[in-house]
Amino acid sequence: MLSEKIGPTPVRRNSLCHTRTVTINHVIRLLLAASCGLSLLLVVPAASSGADRTLRGTVMGHEGAITVGDGWTAKALGNGRYRVDFSVPFPEPPTVVLTIHGNPAGFSHTISIDDGEGGVTNAGFRAYLSEGAHAANVAENFTFIVIGSSGQAPVVTLRLTGCTTCKAGDTFSVNATVKNLATKPVSVEVKAGVVFPDSRELNLWVVPDRHFEVTLAAGLDTTVELLRATVPPGLPTGVWVYEGVLLSPELGHTLARDTQSFTVQ
Repeated sequence: MLSEKIGPTPVRRNSLCHTRTVTINHVIRLLLAASCGLSLLLVVPAASSGADRTLRGTVMGHEGAITVGDGWTAKALGNGRYRVDFSVPFPEPPTVVLTIHGNPAGFSHTISIDDGEGGVTNAGFRAYLSEGAHAANVAENFTFIVIGSSGQAPVVTLRLTGCTTCKAGDTFSVNATVKNLATKPVSVEVKAGVVFPDSRELNLWVVPDRHFEVTLAAGLDTTVELLRATVPPGLPTGVWVYEGVLLSPELGHTLARDTQSFTVQ
């Protein structure tokens, strides 16, 4: 549940930046020394890699030409704006991470998703490059990674609908949105429950069966309540995790997975 690595990372000549990386419940926080001037927080998707489809690539800023990657096309629209189209659309909008290439003058250029021009859709995304100090549009090379559903495996998304900072007497409740984006039914085994602050696990949802199986209809998109309960007194305090998992019934491979953290005081 908790891992930590500490090590030096060079940032410029005659300078050393010590980093401290802490991972808790799929959230990575990279803490840099004050001399480095930044702190980075990364949220790692909890879904299994088997349900993911990934694209990557590098775009030549001035021409909008592809220099690395396939499965997509790119076009420079001018004024620091670019459009990337996926050759095969995703079933739903994916996650897009952009990185601008280095600027020898001090790395002052920035890149962002251009929400004003459509942002991210299941068919592609728009990017916008600018020079932060002067708000001027620029043309630089940039790299991207796209992660989304493959459409061949189900998806589960959890949402805490009750307390998130909980004490005895509060109502704790969890909803799960389950989607089967495939064109045929999929059989799954459902696991849902809590992980204690000391990493103990407990099956805890409306169905007491620890090996409950169900068939998800093709195109299914539904939301169900997994649990609604009153927080009892005497629970261990700290950060808890509610976890929902869909497994293949025969061999137990993870098809989909999501987690939500909450605190018990």
